[in-house]
Amino acid sequence: MTIIKKSIVLIFICLTLGASLYADKASIRGDGTLLVNGKAVFPIGIRTEKAYDLKPIADAGFNMVMGSGEWELGHYKEAQKNKLLVLAGHYVWANFRGTQPAINLRARGDAIVRNLLENAKDQRKRKLAEALKKFDHLPGVIGWKTGDEPEAKLTEIVEAGYEIIKSYNPNHIVGPITCDSQWVGYFRNACDVLMVDNYPLRGSNYKKEKKWVTSINETHRRVKSAVDAMKDKAVWYMPPMYAPSYWTHEAGDELTLAEMKLPVYAGLIAGAKGLIFFHWGLLDKDFIKDKDGKRKTIAVSKDIFNTRLSIMKSLASELKKLSPILCDGRPNKDLDIRWFSPGKYGPGPQLTRIMEYDGKQYLFVMNLLNEPIEAKVFGPDPAHNFRAYDAKVFVGKDALSTRAERPGEPIIKIAPLGTGVFVLTRRSLIKKSK
Repeated sequence: MTIIKKSIVLIFICLTLGASLYADKASIRGDGTLLVNGKAVFPIGIRTEKAYDLKPIADAGFNMVMGSGEWELGHYKEAQKNKLLVLAGHYVWANFRGTQPAINLRARGDAIVRNLLENAKDQRKRKLAEALKKFDHLPGVIGWKTGDEPEAKLTEIVEAGYEIIKSYNPNHIVGPITCDSQWVGYFRNACDVLMVDNYPLRGSNYKKEKKWVTSINETHRRVKSAVDAMKDKAVWYMPPMYAPSYWTHEAGDELTLAEMKLPVYAGLIAGAKGLIFFHWGLLDKDFIKDKDGKRKTIAVSKDIFNTRLSIMKSLASELKKLSPILCDGRPNKDLDIRWFSPGKYGPGPQLTRIMEYDGKQYLFVMNLLNEPIEAKVFGPDPAHNFRAYDAKVFVGKDALSTRAERPGEPIIKIAPLGTGVFVLTRRSLIKKSK
């Protein structure tokens, strides 16, 4: 090979290696939207541990996976093969035994960074710096999860982890998972995205005791408080994929699409800019109690698994249709929504969100009652422009419907425990030329 040819090859190798250093760049836009290589993305993600699950995850319609510290190179290659973005996993479990006895968990500055580098284990497998060097440059990797519910004193360690990752590669996003709203403010300096994992308690008796309804409202409240606290950062919600038997220990309690959608819509209405479901490994399992009263995990039949899989495919398809609106829509309060049924004075205020996108208004709704609810939708200025919109169902045709007693004065109806989105098109106040 001539010197010129060798030089060309060497230049090509250098360029290739340089390009792979930052295979994919990710950042959070000021409105909380995820940007990957400059393109807006709404994460429809799921946590998983097994490489062989990545293809069925992609086939189900997910576009992102959350890995863990147990992932190896084969996981990342399989994710890339299936065009899945990766939020790489690194649990910050601080192990202080034998290295720095009586360490002060409230320590600041160099001491806490040193402690993290020396003692923080990635699921007791590899340290943070090792994980970054080994996996951060790989195609598809857009960032890192730094901790799973690291509330209280570990918030400082997670903050140190954030600084280490961002100093290594500022082109990737970083964030922990939290389940306690009182600690949200502590994460402002420790994340680009904060993931909230409030899991509604489900079961065969939830309709009677209303425990699940209360928890759905709690999900909305916790995600909303995180959105308000994070301001120009992102908040993603982590909906559960537990079968109801997780709580009731009755294998006959089964998933339904309507029940899966309720916590999802609670998060979306609260302002979540992404979803990471927890987790794929629960989709083929039921939970019972053995004769000693201990919880036992059992595999479900192939038919039940396929039914659950079809539910997740339907949900992912719906979320994909909503993604442009959730990424680039403008939240507003232009619509005047007046609930009038059921009851003499209506059901009271309901959880809704309005997004303007491409000249139309998209009204996200949900109904936590066991009976239908109805509302009239008016324009932004009832005194002068009362009848401004025509309404249609955008997603959720099984649970939503519309009618109109007068043109431009739509009545929307939501079935019991229903969710979905109406699209409202503004009516012209003047005659348009043909």
